[in-house]
Amino acid sequence: MLYGLHSERPQRVGQTSIGVMSLFGLSGALVVYAIVAPRWLGPVYERLGSDLAADASVAEIVGFQLWLASVPIAVILAVVGGALGTRSSGFRAWTFGLGGVALLIVPLVIGGVLGRTYGWLFGTGGTLIAVLALATIWHWSTGRSGLPPGRRLASDLRMAGYMGFAFAAWFTCGVFTLPVYALDVDKMISLNTAPVAMSMAYAMMAFFVIGWTFTLAAQLQDRRQEASPIDRRDTRQLVATQ
Repeated sequence: MLYGLHSERPQRVGQTSIGVMSLFGLSGALVVYAIVAPRWLGPVYERLGSDLAADASVAEIVGFQLWLASVPIAVILAVVGGALGTRSSGFRAWTFGLGGVALLIVPLVIGGVLGRTYGWLFGTGGTLIAVLALATIWHWSTGRSGLPPGRRLASDLRMAGYMGFAFAAWFTCGVFTLPVYALDVDKMISLNTAPVAMSMAYAMMAFFVIGWTFTLAAQLQDRRQEASPIDRRDTRQLVATQ
C-alpha cells in the first residue's frame, strides 16, 4: 500500500512536467507564428484587416484570426503552464486560463459593439489608469522602507517597470485621441499628424520594452533572494523587531 502511494507521486510529477513543457512549447510556437507569418502573408493580412475581406477564403480568415490572437493565447498558455509548474491546483491553474480568455474577449466584444470612437470612453480609461498608477506608487512608497535590502531592490526594479507601462499608456492615449487622432482618419489627414504618430509610436514601443525589461529584472531579483540565506535571515530579524 505504501509502495503504491510512493510510486504514484513521481508519475504525477512527471505528467505535470510534460504538460507544462507542452504548454510552454505551444506558447513559444504561437509567438514564432506571430513574428514569422506576416513575412509571407503580410499582403493577405492587410486585405483581411480592411474592407476588402469579402472574398477571403475560410482558411485565410482562420489564419488571420489565429495571428491576431496568437500572442494573447501564448501568454494565457504560459500562465497556465507556470501555475501548473508551481504545483498549483488544477482548478487554480485553469482559472487563470479561463480568466485570461475572458480578459481577452470581453474588451474586444465591447469595442466591436461600440464600433466608433467615444471620447468619454478614452477619457475615463485614461483617468482610471492615472489614478491606479498613483495608487500603486503610493502603496509601493509606504511599504518600501520595511523591506530587506534585496527585496527592496526587487521592489524598485518592479516600480521602474510600472513607470515604463505608465508612460506607454499615456502616449497610447495620445495616438488615438489628441494630438494624433488615429481613430478619426479624416481629422488625422487634415491635421497631418502622421509624423507625430510615428515619433509617439517609437516612444510607446521603447516604454513597453523598458517596462517588461525591469519587470523581468524584478522577478529575477525576487528569485535570487528566495535562494539567499542572507535574505531569509534579514526577514526573520525584521519580523522579530516588529
